[in-house]
Amino acid sequence: MRVAGHALDLEGTLVSACMTPTPVTLPADSSVAYALHLMVLEGFRNIPVLDAAGKPTAVVSMRDLIEYLSEFFNREVMNLPPEPHAKYRSRDGA
Repeated sequence: MRVAGHALDLEGTLVSACMTPTPVTLPADSSVAYALHLMVLEGFRNIPVLDAAGKPTAVVSMRDLIEYLSEFFNREVMNLPPEPHAKYRSRDGA
């Protein structure tokens, strides 16, 4: 977001001028629950994962977490409307 839509001198601009100096990261042994909690709390859609030596090994996205969690739910449950017992007055678009 710091570079999108801004005129930058790509040859002369240092990456350090655009990057977050101390980004929030996840250790590789973090649980899915902790990753989801941190991402929701901080408002992140992606978060880097670091190994024991502190080197980046992956990036986890909110989409990755939702896809992983959805594997534990029956397809019928995932396709239920938000209020399955609500009575509607008319069909949508009618």
